[in-house]
Amino acid sequence: MKQIAIVLFLLLLTPFQSKADADTRAAIERMFALTDMQAMLDSTYAQMDAMFGRMAQTQNMSAEERAIFESYITKFSQATRELMSWEEMKEPIIDAYVQVYTKQEVEELIAFYQSPTGKRCPNLCKRQCRQCKVFHKN
Repeated sequence: MKQIAIVLFLLLLTPFQSKADADTRAAIERMFALTDMQAMLDSTYAQMDAMFGRMAQTQNMSAEERAIFESYITKFSQATRELMSWEEMKEPIIDAYVQVYTKQEVEELIAFYQSPTGKRCPNLCKRQCRQCKVFHKN
């Protein structure tokens, strides 16, 4: 009898949990729009391409080896962009955020990203990354 009561309770709770998850998911999508997650992903691809370009230049390769390398990198880059496009990554990332953040926490993050400092945050983070690269080279 106790087990039946628990199962019934969980079944009754499910619609409320689904609504909470849907609300949290919607808030996460708003936060992603504010932080322009798609542009950040595109920036990552550009950095990856630049890294491979530098790699091709610094390696001591024959013209034939360089052509093979560049062909491979082009195919790798295209496959990565398809398999890890924002359309492919968005839902799994939202799923991960739903597991970690409450709707209230996401709303607080949204409020931050709407603040003057929050609006500057993506550019500040890029500057910070560039600065870390400078330290890494030294």
